[in-house]
Amino acid sequence: HILHGSLSIDGHDISMDGGRGYTEKDFGRDFPSLWIWLQTNSFQSNPGTSLFLSMARIPTPFFGYEFPGFTSAIWHQGQLIRFATYTG
Repeated sequence: HILHGSLSIDGHDISMDGGRGYTEKDFGRDFPSLWIWLQTNSFQSNPGTSLFLSMARIPTPFFGYEFPGFTSAIWHQGQLIRFATYTG
């Protein structure tokens, strides 16, 4: 699908307009009950930039307990920026 919008990092806007995106959902037994994965690497004004984001209801082995979690990363101008539940 075509992307619209922008991402702001340290006050610098990265346009996503006209980029290509992809979303997916899987209904397997070994997957979290809810999850989504998004990624793109098509930024006309910022070639080489890529972004991914995954959010899920993460299962544990403790009595069916689940918790919400996410992981994401941006590769921009040779720098990897990570965001995740475990990074605080």
